[in-house]
Amino acid sequence: MHVKDIFLIFGLADILFSLLLYIYIYDKKNNVKAIRSISNSRIFAGLGLLIQGLKENFLTFFHNDYSQQVFSITANTIICFAIFITVNAFKECLSFKTISFTSKRNIFLLIFVSWAVIFFSGALPGIRVAIFSIYYFFMSLIIFKDLLKNWKTNSLLQKSLTVLEIYYLVFTVFQLVWAYHHPHLTIANNDGVNIHVLLLGFFVNYIMFFGFLLLSKEITDNELIVKATTDYLTGLLNRQAFFDIAEKIFSLQLRKKASLSLLYIDIDFFKSINDNYGHLTGDYLLISFSKKLSQSMRKSDFIVRLGGEEFAVLMFDTSPTMASEVAERFRKEIEEYTFSYLNYTALKMTTSIGVYGESVVSSDKFEQFIHLADEALYRAKKTGRNKVVLYN
Repeated sequence: MHVKDIFLIFGLADILFSLLLYIYIYDKKNNVKAIRSISNSRIFAGLGLLIQGLKENFLTFFHNDYSQQVFSITANTIICFAIFITVNAFKECLSFKTISFTSKRNIFLLIFVSWAVIFFSGALPGIRVAIFSIYYFFMSLIIFKDLLKNWKTNSLLQKSLTVLEIYYLVFTVFQLVWAYHHPHLTIANNDGVNIHVLLLGFFVNYIMFFGFLLLSKEITDNELIVKATTDYLTGLLNRQAFFDIAEKIFSLQLRKKASLSLLYIDIDFFKSINDNYGHLTGDYLLISFSKKLSQSMRKSDFIVRLGGEEFAVLMFDTSPTMASEVAERFRKEIEEYTFSYLNYTALKMTTSIGVYGESVVSSDKFEQFIHLADEALYRAKKTGRNKVVLYN
C-alpha cells in the first residue's frame, strides 16, 4: 500500500461518514449544532486528504512549476481548517467558549496565506511537517485542557477522550522530532515505518472522531433530561419532576418513620408587578427570587416552581417547627431585600408561606401534604399576607 492510497481511503471515508451524519441529523429537532460542526470538519478533512492523494494525478494535466506547490498549499490549508473546525465543534459539545475570529472565511484565508509563504519561501519538507505538527499540537492541547477542567466529574467517555488526547500530544511531538532530524524527507515517503505511523495516526483519529460523536450525543441526551425536569425560566425543578421525586421521598420517610415537611410559597401581589412594570421585569424578579430561595435552603432540599409566582420546598428529615423557622427566616430576607432591574432601582416584594409537616410521617399519601400545605398558604394570604402559617 502506498501513502497516496492511505490518503485516498481515509479521505473517502471522511466524506462518506460526514454524508451519513448529515442524513442522520437532517430531520432531528433537538440540538445537533455540534454534530453538524463535526460533520463539516470531516468533510474538509476528507477533501484535503483526497487532494493530497490525487495530487500526482492532477499534476499530469498541469505542467507549470508552481502546480505542485498550489495543490500542496490547498491540501494543507483545508486539513488545518478542518482541525480548527473540529476544535470549535468539541468546544460546542462541552458548551465552552469557541475560538473567536471575525469569520471562518478569514481564518481559512489566513491559513492559506501562511502555507503559501511557507511553501514559496522554499521551506524543506521536514520543516513543513514540523510546522504542521506544532499547529496540531496546540490544537490538541486546547481540547486536552478543556477535558481536564472537570476531570473529577467527567464521564468515562470524557476521560477516555482525555487519554487519547495525551496520545495525540505525544504523537505530534514525535512527528516534530522526526521532521527535525529528517528535514529532506516528506510524509509521503513510501517506507514501511512511515506507512505504519500514518495508519496508526488515522485509526486513532477515527476513534477520536466517533468519541466526539458519542460525547455530543451524551451531552445532548443530558440536556434533554434537564429540559424535561427543570423550569425554563428559573432553572428550578418543574412541577412534574418535583412530584415524581416527592413521591419517592415521601415513601422513603414513611418507611424510616422519619420527619418530612413541605413549604408552599407565593409572592404577594405579583400580578400588580407585571401590570405596573411589565413582564420582563416580572421574569427578572422571578429569577432573582428563585436564586434567593435556593441560597436560603439546604442543598438537600428539593425546590420547585409550581407555576407563575408559586413555589414549593420539600424538606426531608425536617420537623414542622424547624421548617416553619426556616420559612420565617426566608420571609424576612425577602421583605428586607431590595430588588433592582433597569430603571427600577428599588423594587420590594413580600411573600406568604404555608407550612405542613409531620415529625414522624404517618400519612397514607403525599397528596395530604400538598393539600394541607396549600391550606396553610391560603390562610396566610387570607389573614394579611407577608406571613408564615404552620398548619396545625
